[in-house]
Amino acid sequence: MITEREKKLQIATFRFGIISEFVTGVRLEYGEKERLIREKIGRTYEVPFSKTRTRVARSTVEYWINQYKKAGFRLEGLEPKRRSDKGSARAISPSLKLAIKELKKEEPAIKVPAIINRLRHKKLIGPDEDLNPSTIYRYLAAEELLHVNHDALDKRHFEASFPNEIWQSDVMHGPYVRVDSDKSKKSYLIAIIADHSRLIIHAEFYLAETLDNLLDALRQGIAKARASAEALRRQRCVL
Repeated sequence: MITEREKKLQIATFRFGIISEFVTGVRLEYGEKERLIREKIGRTYEVPFSKTRTRVARSTVEYWINQYKKAGFRLEGLEPKRRSDKGSARAISPSLKLAIKELKKEEPAIKVPAIINRLRHKKLIGPDEDLNPSTIYRYLAAEELLHVNHDALDKRHFEASFPNEIWQSDVMHGPYVRVDSDKSKKSYLIAIIADHSRLIIHAEFYLAETLDNLLDALRQGIAKARASAEALRRQRCVL
């Protein structure tokens, strides 16, 4: 018969396995933390002593990281605790606040139940994680986001007026590629896109989602744009 202490230790060990890369002093490259979190919340797990739960939400990972640090980087900080507020929803984490605000800005008329569904779909909250609608209502009211401003301009359909006035960048997760005889590494597609025409100025696969690689793609995009402008200028001179 497993004791309550052994049960707590198994749960804490499982949680540490999820957050270990973020709390053991490993220096993560730019964007590496975000990539790791996305991978972890996208996996399925055999969660100790849970018959239904197989995934971990982003807010849960961030909560465990904070609890571990608050406990002085001791495993005891990850042990389950009896909630004094059992029966009510937890406070909204900073990451959830940001996600809710972004959803409301993208769709000003979206209702709270739809917001909760979107958060579950994005795996920002788990399927069995309680989020009280009244808590979201209070947050939206505090941020003055409850009501739609019909006089405001809809900026979702904004488009630059001229070619090359605004460029945007985007990153897409690519496939794993073999970099030597026995090692594979995940690739990332970095693209530079012209806002006015939606023309892809430059796109290239890289082996890391770093600022240096983004700058490299940007430099190549600028070089291509300059070459195109020069070719067009010469063509006009001939005509």
